[in-house]
Amino acid sequence: MLTIFVQVCQSYLDFDLKEVSQDPMDDILVTKELRVDPLLTAGELINMVEPGASIFKQDAFGQDEEPLDDGDLFGKFGWYTWVGTWENLWKSQDGAALKVFETQTVFHKPTT
Repeated sequence: MLTIFVQVCQSYLDFDLKEVSQDPMDDILVTKELRVDPLLTAGELINMVEPGASIFKQDAFGQDEEPLDDGDLFGKFGWYTWVGTWENLWKSQDGAALKVFETQTVFHKPTT
């Protein structure tokens, strides 16, 4: 299994906020750990969370690059930006649940 982390920014939880932070690391509200199949593809992850959304790989400066293709293996990359809404409930191993709307979510594959 591959461990990934979901980081949700406070800026993206405030529906009345007129401007959001340009740096998603500015104000992390919560980090959620998920365990997934290391052969999970970008397309499969999108279908699990939000069909029709996009995942962008980030460069070393935190800027979005091209979106991942559906067949790209999620586990072979590092940082990602999730673009779109997140309306699914994720349940962690301890049963805790997180439901977030209108968020930007960053995924990270930690080094082993």
